[in-house]
Amino acid sequence: CHSTDPAVTMTGPTWHNLGDTAVNPVPGESPALYIHDSIVNPNAFVVPGFPSGVMPQIYGDTIPLEDLADLVAYLLSQHGQ
Repeated sequence: CHSTDPAVTMTGPTWHNLGDTAVNPVPGESPALYIHDSIVNPNAFVVPGFPSGVMPQIYGDTIPLEDLADLVAYLLSQHGQ
C-alpha cells in the first residue's frame, strides 16, 4: 500500500524520506504523534491526493504497544532513504 520508492505511486503516500516529511503535516503534532495517529486513526488526517477510508482502522487494537512504538521509531528513521 505504501512504497519506499518516491517514483512509485501506490494507494497510500510514500514512506520514502518519511522521517523528514512527517515534520509538519498536521500543525502542532510531532512527527512521532503524526505517524502514530496515521496508523491507529488513519482518517484523522489524510494526505492530500490520497483517498480516505482505505487504510484499515484496526491497527490501534491489533498492534501491541511495543510493536507500534518500534514501527513509529523505524519510520521516523527513514531520512533521505
